[in-house]
Amino acid sequence: MLYGMKSALLLLGTFCAATAIASAQDQLTPDPGILAEKHEYYAKLREVFAEVYRSNVVLQVVLLPSFEPEEIAGIRETDAGFEAFVAKPSSIIWETYSIYEAETEEQRRADEQGKDFPLDPNSGLVEMKRNNPSDFRKITIHIDARPIPTQLKTRIEHVWQRMLLGARHPVNPPNGTDGETFHFSMWIYGRGFVSAQTWSPDRGKARALTDLALALPEYARGAGDEKQLIKLLKPLER
Repeated sequence: MLYGMKSALLLLGTFCAATAIASAQDQLTPDPGILAEKHEYYAKLREVFAEVYRSNVVLQVVLLPSFEPEEIAGIRETDAGFEAFVAKPSSIIWETYSIYEAETEEQRRADEQGKDFPLDPNSGLVEMKRNNPSDFRKITIHIDARPIPTQLKTRIEHVWQRMLLGARHPVNPPNGTDGETFHFSMWIYGRGFVSAQTWSPDRGKARALTDLALALPEYARGAGDEKQLIKLLKPLER
């Protein structure tokens, strides 16, 4: 009897854990939005990507992969209708931010010790500066854009909104280092600017949304087509 009860509790615990994981993979996690984050790195992201926000962005995703340049993709309104777009910097913004942080710290230490900056001309900082610009103003942005039919834009807008409004804080958030963080956002009538994120989901509707988010840049660059976007929409519209 006791053994049977323990087995039942074990099965129940396994089921609950699996349900929690599945639920987390079906939902995004609320966040304050890439435009509102106070961390200095996000401020530099907004500064470098300022060109993107000079147009009427309907929806967007900020893609933050490990070891690759950041990107912003989405759909924006134009005089002729709507277009998918993707903006990519000429180098990794995080690397330039890392140089900025390292220089700030080394300058502080030099000031404390009454020595000249840099303290060590052969430090790793020199190597970082050899491979990446140390000035954010030297990072340029390339934007690709391609018209998207209004009906398809509306379908994408609906699933984007549904996933954002369904965002929940997970009981067991995913853990990891390398991977890709996706910050989704859009302006929603009656709610204002709504934002949520996910990190490298491998299943569920969160994975379906990230697949769609990764297909938008390809479409904007001319490598994808409408059929591909429609195919990726279907799991999110069920």
